[in-house]
Amino acid sequence: MSRFAQIEVPRRAFIRLLTKVAREHALPFDPLIPDETTVAAMREARTGNLPRVTSIEALKTALNADD
Repeated sequence: MSRFAQIEVPRRAFIRLLTKVAREHALPFDPLIPDETTVAAMREARTGNLPRVTSIEALKTALNADD
C-alpha cells in the first residue's frame, strides 16, 4: 500500500465526519455526558480518595502496577 493510500482513507473518513457535523449542526456523540467509569472517577476525586505519590519513580511504579 502506498503512503498516499494510507493517508487517504483516514482523510476521507474525517471529511465525511465534518460534513455530517456541518449538515446536522451536531456532533455524532454527546461529549458532555460522561460514561459510568468517568462518573465513578469524578466521585472518587471529589471525596479526596486519590492515590498520592512523592516522586516520578513512585508515579511510574503506580501507573505500571496493573501491567
